[in-house]
Amino acid sequence: MPFLVLSVLLQLALVVHVMKTGRDRYWVWVLLMAPLIGGLAYLIIEVLPGLKHNRNVKRASEKFNQRLDPSRGMREAAHALKRQQSVDNFVRMGEQCEQAGMLSDAEQYYEQALTGQYQHDPHILQRIARVQLADQRPAACRQTLETLIAKNPDHRSTSGHELYAEALYALEEWPAARDEYQALSQYNATAKVRYRLGLCEEKLGNRSAARTAWQTLLDGDNAAPTDETPERVWFDKARLGLNNL
Repeated sequence: MPFLVLSVLLQLALVVHVMKTGRDRYWVWVLLMAPLIGGLAYLIIEVLPGLKHNRNVKRASEKFNQRLDPSRGMREAAHALKRQQSVDNFVRMGEQCEQAGMLSDAEQYYEQALTGQYQHDPHILQRIARVQLADQRPAACRQTLETLIAKNPDHRSTSGHELYAEALYALEEWPAARDEYQALSQYNATAKVRYRLGLCEEKLGNRSAARTAWQTLLDGDNAAPTDETPERVWFDKARLGLNNL
């Protein structure tokens, strides 16, 4: 009996899937006339091939494979690079090293990708800057990003802009960092950006401006997360900052 109920539920689910996804209606008759064989045929012919191109499924599959074999990505990237020393393969190897926390190696692979027409590629330069900041080298990060800007004056990147602000913040260059966070707050007013803006103002002795930045964060449209998410820490810091002003 449980098997029969499960079979009927699966049959109905597949019929609904046919209707919602706009598949040929003859599949409805196949599923109704031959539930088990028809359902299996529908899954093999219509559903499974599409899963290979689904981003969410692909991402979940990659995470699952990473857990089963953590070094698989590194091995595959190294094998690809050994076969062909292309820009894409150097970047791929750099990504694997970066994910593994091998920051010095990641930087070297990214730098090797800066060749030919990619000598000043903004995306690769930003990867290098990101690794440098993660490696506690904000001055190098700043220099790399300034090279990126000089060589690619029309390039725009929100993440790159925030990276530049973070480098200035880490260097304790408060006026410059304040200006960058102020600019970021005009189009990318995340909790982190607003908190850092307030902190820069406080470091510069602008208590009123710091209070405004932190109060704006706490009173903003996006309420503080109720769970322990990465965003919540900035709300907590802003609240503490206000209490200490």
